[in-house]
Amino acid sequence: GGGVVEGGSRATNRPLMVMYTSELVVRRRDGTDGSWTMNDYLDGHLEMVHVQRGAGANDVGMVAWLMELKTVEYPNGRQVVLIANDITHKAGSFGTREDVVFKMASEFARSKRIPRLYVAANSGARIGLAEGVKKAYRVAFKDKSKPENGFEYLYVTEEDYERFQEKHELDAEKVELDGKTVYKLTDVIGSEPDLGVENLKGSGLIAGETSSAYNDIFTLTVVLGRTVGIGAYLVRLGQRTIQKTTASPIILTGYQALNNLMGCDVY
Repeated sequence: GGGVVEGGSRATNRPLMVMYTSELVVRRRDGTDGSWTMNDYLDGHLEMVHVQRGAGANDVGMVAWLMELKTVEYPNGRQVVLIANDITHKAGSFGTREDVVFKMASEFARSKRIPRLYVAANSGARIGLAEGVKKAYRVAFKDKSKPENGFEYLYVTEEDYERFQEKHELDAEKVELDGKTVYKLTDVIGSEPDLGVENLKGSGLIAGETSSAYNDIFTLTVVLGRTVGIGAYLVRLGQRTIQKTTASPIILTGYQALNNLMGCDVY
């Protein structure tokens, strides 16, 4: 009803807008700015708010939106939550902050009993680099004139060692090199967040959340790029999958790769 005949076909009253979106952003409950952490989430200090902002304003490699879609079946609109990796942010890897955004957006979808879509394009759990130490370490070559012969060890100067000890960013042994006291690196710890195994704890959190979401609501994953490790588990746990035919492998990593990475047979 309500249409008029144009050119032999009936024109219906189509809405001018067929999609409305607002970004779902994690913020501190007290309204203060600044970076939040996984601990803030575990302590209940975070909330998810609706924001209108331009593309690329995120400082976390996971983004989420609440979308209202007007379709033929739902002319008044229906809501879905869309969660996506930002592969331009640290190669789309999952750190603990990415895990919190994913978890809270998924919980939001479950609380509203609406479909949850996940667009996967990532590098799996983050293996971080201690950038502060990286900028300071030096190489003790076996033969300075022939670096291709390899090196004895990595070291930092006495001055840098004392600076790193303030935050216990590394462990090192005191040695002599060319008549000077230097510190040979044995362990790099770093001060930056999300460098190591803490990221795996977050992976467990969102794997469990995806299982709960599959039980509670409609879940679907669209694989538009590579999805690795925890990214592959999320695809499997969400059950329903649309996978692009090119350049979109779902990779579980496997024990061989882990053993090569660790340099010994962990598995």
